[in-house]
Amino acid sequence: MSFKQFLLVIVIGVLGVSACVPGGRVVTPLSLAASPIPKSTEIQATSTPTMPPTQTVEPSPTLTPIPDTSTPEPSPTSPPPTSPIPADWLIYNNRNHGFEFRYPPGGTLVDDQPEHARIDLPFLPDTTLQEKYLEIDVTPLQADRTCSSPFAAGYAPEAVQRETVNIEGKSFMRESGSEGAAGSIYDWVAYSTVRGQECANLTFILNSTNAANYEVPPPEFDSQAETAIFEQIVSSFQWME
Repeated sequence: MSFKQFLLVIVIGVLGVSACVPGGRVVTPLSLAASPIPKSTEIQATSTPTMPPTQTVEPSPTLTPIPDTSTPEPSPTSPPPTSPIPADWLIYNNRNHGFEFRYPPGGTLVDDQPEHARIDLPFLPDTTLQEKYLEIDVTPLQADRTCSSPFAAGYAPEAVQRETVNIEGKSFMRESGSEGAAGSIYDWVAYSTVRGQECANLTFILNSTNAANYEVPPPEFDSQAETAIFEQIVSSFQWME
């Protein structure tokens, strides 16, 4: 083969390879080409904010007060201070049992015995109130050291209100009740106190009529005004030496 024939074979070989690729482009092997990564497929690092760990706040302990279920000891009731005793008030004196108290000058001592006395007290007339009086009794102290007014003896226990009161530094058992009979109403309140084995009782009674019994009823009496003097009398009570 001549040199011209050799060159012709090489040219024909090269042209033959180019004809196998569309467009006559020379294909470069992938291993030799650097293929850049499209922007659309680039992996972008995104920073994910890290949340701090949630702290659980423990609730503060609540102090719940525990109610006191114990039964308190009864204590004497102290009424409002009484008015000073006027200088012209009279003196009731029980020398047999050693006590005395004061009462208004309009009062009348109608019965006077060692264990029982009665004083009629003044009141506003022309009302439904017909009588206002004080009974004084001295009774022996009961075995359970109960000191109670004789007026409470005929009543059921639940029909009498009882409480301990302290008047001018002296302790009394106060009892009260009410009853009606033949158109008359009896409201009473008693104050009892003890010394040794003796029980002294001062029982105040209000005797009034039922206004419904009248064709033209009189005015109702003022209960608060009529009973205000009771504790004033009791405040003057004292045991004598």
